[in-house]
Amino acid sequence: GIEYRHRIINKLTTNNWRPDWATALLQNLREVNMTSEEMLMVAEKAIQEIKIIDMQELPAYCYQLFLFSSKAGRDEIVRGVIKYISKLEKSARQATDFALSQQDFDPVVEESVDEQALAAVEGTILHHFSFSASQDDHLAKEVMSAVKEHSVPSSPFAVSLLLVLMKVQRHQAGVLALIKSTIGKSYMWDAKRVFSQWLVNVSPSSGVCDMSESMKEVVSRAASGWEVVLESAVEVAISLLPHQVVPLLKKAGAAYLPSNTGRERKERGEGEDSATPSRSRSVEKEGVFKRATGSPSSYTNAKMGQLASTLLEILFRRHDFLREAILAKIIERILGKATTKGRLGELDGEDYAIRFLQRIIAKVPAAVLDSVPKLIDALEYLPYMEEQAAMKLIRTLEPLA
Repeated sequence: GIEYRHRIINKLTTNNWRPDWATALLQNLREVNMTSEEMLMVAEKAIQEIKIIDMQELPAYCYQLFLFSSKAGRDEIVRGVIKYISKLEKSARQATDFALSQQDFDPVVEESVDEQALAAVEGTILHHFSFSASQDDHLAKEVMSAVKEHSVPSSPFAVSLLLVLMKVQRHQAGVLALIKSTIGKSYMWDAKRVFSQWLVNVSPSSGVCDMSESMKEVVSRAASGWEVVLESAVEVAISLLPHQVVPLLKKAGAAYLPSNTGRERKERGEGEDSATPSRSRSVEKEGVFKRATGSPSSYTNAKMGQLASTLLEILFRRHDFLREAILAKIIERILGKATTKGRLGELDGEDYAIRFLQRIIAKVPAAVLDSVPKLIDALEYLPYMEEQAAMKLIRTLEPLA
């Protein structure tokens, strides 16, 4: 019995599978009692054969892969599925944007893929993954590990898997921290390149990863199934909004340098908490550093704030069922937290929350008026706000009057 089973498993994993019965075969193999070595052989073979699966059969096949991963090969299955679908996305973008010839596509994808059809297929896969991950914590952790280790591309599909995991309460904080950390580190690396000409010479390519662009693409999609990730996308965008940020410099060639350190302030006789703002130092060694002001952290905060504003604007304009929730969170961010004096914090001139509210009121005032109760609630806090902050809020809402 054992030798015969091993011979059959070995035969199945060495021969090519037919596309029309691959899903059913994988489903039946999941019910067979196999050794860990045999299950790993099946998992590796199943991932190899994913490229022969018809587009319409792909969700069902991926679902069987997710279920089989609870037995063996979770690492190979998660990374294999993400990499393959990411290549399909790349091929679809090439076909849509550039109309490239077939030989210019990735060799894994034999023909171009329709972008809308692929988005619908991915939406179904997301629902299958949502159910599988809710039943298998290890599957969720494997996806987070793959993205964290950069062993898979930060494609829209990979980002959407993370957003699906945020629907599970026990994974929400971990996934949110992972997304913020990945985006923040990439912007910080880019800030250092802006700060240092030497880094530009050593590392010509930008350190900014694809996750920020993937987030924009995910929130722009309206295909069936993608609504499962949109509420999580709102949470991510809100979390990226800094309370106070320094605007990006607009002058050509300007960059950021760290502000003066405590040691430098001491040498000039300034206190650690001096009320007089220190001037940012500039290094004039041409070819090593660019003349700059500010700091890499300021640059990073500004870029993350811009990304958050862009994501929220796309979500607000394209998905009407999210508008009330977005406005509620933006107003909550604008009002801020009570200070030690018992008054709400004053709005900063560069606060992205209020600038976002100003922008959507200017562009889609009718949509904002649909959430009048939320705006009325905000106005009730006016007596408790600093005068300057209250005036900013009133001026922001004035066009709706």
